[in-house]
Amino acid sequence: MKRIQEMITRSPIWVNPEHTTHTAAILMSGYHISALPVMDGEQLIGMLTAQSILCVDAATKVQSVMDSNPPRVSPNYTIRETAEIMNNLNVEQVAILDENKLIGVITRGDIFSEIGRFVDPLTQLPWTDSMRDWAIEKLRLGNEISVLFIDMDDFGKYNKKFGHIVGDQVLQAVAESIAKHLQPEIDFACRYGGDEFCVVTTRPSLEATTLGNTIQRAVEAIHISSIDSGNISCTLGQYVGKRTREREHIHYASTLNNLINLASKDCTSKKVSVAESESTPKTAPLQYQQYAIVNSRAVEKYPRFKIAKIDMVWKGFQARVRVELELGENELEGNSAQRTASNRFTATSSADTDEEGALRLVAETTASALRGYLPDEFDVVLSDVLLSNTTGQQQLITVVGQFTSKDRHIPIAGSVVVTEGRYRAVVAATLAAANRSLGMLISQNR
Repeated sequence: MKRIQEMITRSPIWVNPEHTTHTAAILMSGYHISALPVMDGEQLIGMLTAQSILCVDAATKVQSVMDSNPPRVSPNYTIRETAEIMNNLNVEQVAILDENKLIGVITRGDIFSEIGRFVDPLTQLPWTDSMRDWAIEKLRLGNEISVLFIDMDDFGKYNKKFGHIVGDQVLQAVAESIAKHLQPEIDFACRYGGDEFCVVTTRPSLEATTLGNTIQRAVEAIHISSIDSGNISCTLGQYVGKRTREREHIHYASTLNNLINLASKDCTSKKVSVAESESTPKTAPLQYQQYAIVNSRAVEKYPRFKIAKIDMVWKGFQARVRVELELGENELEGNSAQRTASNRFTATSSADTDEEGALRLVAETTASALRGYLPDEFDVVLSDVLLSNTTGQQQLITVVGQFTSKDRHIPIAGSVVVTEGRYRAVVAATLAAANRSLGMLISQNR
């Protein structure tokens, strides 16, 4: 979140204690401000507000009506920290001092108009930036945190069947159901995006699980008159922070990224398990196994993706990845929007992460490049990127995931021994997983 110093747009306007309130009123009116710091040389000695000079004789000296002990904040304070100070002190403005040097004044109106940008206007829940600030601060203080990742089930049907107004009502009701079961001191909820919500909490693992179950039941109990009872539900993934003290080479933001990612993966895996159990006959072999056998020749018909280029750049704790894949020129019938040449597909990603998270970032970037070739109704979803040792003490990268569509889930997996660096091996393992099923996937959709 923004720090106060980022909101300062001009040098402070001030008066000295010998100025009259008439002079102060002219300055306030001319600069459209509601408060003036009172300076004695370079020292802040008070604050004068528009309210304090109402009905005061114009010749009255500023020093007789000023607040001689105005609240002060550092320019490094966040907007939220400053807002809390103003609320606790019940004041309308604070002076901003950098090592006792006045650099500005900020008012309650400035603060809360800015905070409004960090809150989702539909659900009234904060966006992810606020959640990240809260969670990172808890990690810095040595707390373990649990992440609950909440994804609505089949949310698109509400918009399609009932219209976006009803879809919005569902999101609002879900947000209210989440918020009413939280304790502000130990829980923080945000709208993560679309129909996804995220809760971070310092509750012990079992209590966090209980909270998640409570939220799921509360969502299922939502009643909206235009939707049949029992038709609203969500899937919830959970992951718990195991460390209470951050390792020196690990960034707090990276730790949080990993926890959110693992909770999201848990949520996705639960959705997949439900979908497979509902669509697969109990007495029949898994559909994707039949499909793989019948179409085994299809793999040979289609050229495979190979690595054209991979770039990994680190800037502090931020990793930036660019993956470029190459495919045989005769089979380019996918979505051409992401191609960089007649047979190339590229994706770029960046994130604050550590080495373990960087491997996942490279795999996800490779998956993004693959999406440029997939039929529109298909996606590729990765569930695990694993680094292990072979019996010969070589490092092995394994990537596990699936091709998905509305009614089909095709598991994929690929492993590659690390010979030219971990990042290149991750791309190669992702392609090894995808190439085995890509040909038959495309052939079934032509």
